[in-house]
Amino acid sequence: MELITLSWKAVELQVALPQTQELGKIQDELSKNNQRLQEALATSQLREERLKRKQVKESERSEKSAVRKDDAKELVQENASLNKKRKSEQQMRHPYLGSKFDFNG
Repeated sequence: MELITLSWKAVELQVALPQTQELGKIQDELSKNNQRLQEALATSQLREERLKRKQVKESERSEKSAVRKDDAKELVQENASLNKKRKSEQQMRHPYLGSKFDFNG
């Protein structure tokens, strides 16, 4: 019966090879996790950009509508004041008397 003795290097290799395979799997999982995190960050940034774009558009719309409402209110007030002036002018006019005064005598 012959005894085969392994040198320390052979024994170390027997232990080291399975460990390197496990470490490779762990490294692969870590890199995949990092990729997933990067993808999640990218999608969240895209969502935020879209929301910001919508908010800007909506604020511009609300500002424009506020300006339009203010303009409309001013127009209504101007029309009301013009109508009052016209009514007062019509009331001051006499149907058959003239509107000019003759001061010369």
